[in-house]
Amino acid sequence: MPDVAATPEISVVLPVRDQSDHIITVVESYLATLARLELTFELILVENESKDSSLSCCRELERRHSCVSVIHNERRGFGRAVRAGLAASRGRVICYANCAYTTPATLKGAIDVSLSHPGCLIHTVRERRYPLKRKIGSLLFNAECRTLFGFRTRDVNGTPKVFPRALRDRLSLTVDGSLFDLEVLVAAHAAGADILEMPVVFTPRFGGQSATNVRLGFKLYAGAVVMWWKLKWGRRSAAGSRTRIRRGCRFPVTRGERSVRKVENSSG
Repeated sequence: MPDVAATPEISVVLPVRDQSDHIITVVESYLATLARLELTFELILVENESKDSSLSCCRELERRHSCVSVIHNERRGFGRAVRAGLAASRGRVICYANCAYTTPATLKGAIDVSLSHPGCLIHTVRERRYPLKRKIGSLLFNAECRTLFGFRTRDVNGTPKVFPRALRDRLSLTVDGSLFDLEVLVAAHAAGADILEMPVVFTPRFGGQSATNVRLGFKLYAGAVVMWWKLKWGRRSAAGSRTRIRRGCRFPVTRGERSVRKVENSSG
């Protein structure tokens, strides 16, 4: 495993909340797969106000591996956790992912694509979503985002997302909750970044219970409108600048490049 004292080439940020039943197995599989990159890397586990023993599991991983570090957040929030990890990251390529769903092959595949497309934001798109209620909710949210912001992507919340450190330093990210993925795409576009989609096959959650519910869904729908309204009227945007969204504008999301292979969700 890489020496944590060296500046890593790659930083992987993983928010962790109520995942004690699978986080050790998942992280160990990530470490084994990322070792094949033959580049130095670090994994930053951001424990996010868990009610179970997730923090203890993360500390155990930190003890086992010098390339693993742990941040303990006393306040929950997916965006808050990712922002804490991004702030602590040291790599020239930075990735964040939802480790309750992301397989080792998908994580490595997204990083591989980023290394071959320097300067781009790599954004994964799940080809199928289960169960049906979650699929319908996701379709509605993505349709809303396409209507409001002109996104061509079909999966705003798809992770991993991978981008160069230079782009991270240009983004002013403030969202604490589940709208963080939307803010990243809006901010990256405002910063002039190229956004490249990588299709992946959806996998069921590895364990635990998802926090997604009807109440959260309505918060996402309402929050997207609020974000659009602020952008439309030139208030401080997710990118930290005064930006207007013009009617009919389109985000330059590239899809289907032959060099971007479809990564199957398997541990191979």
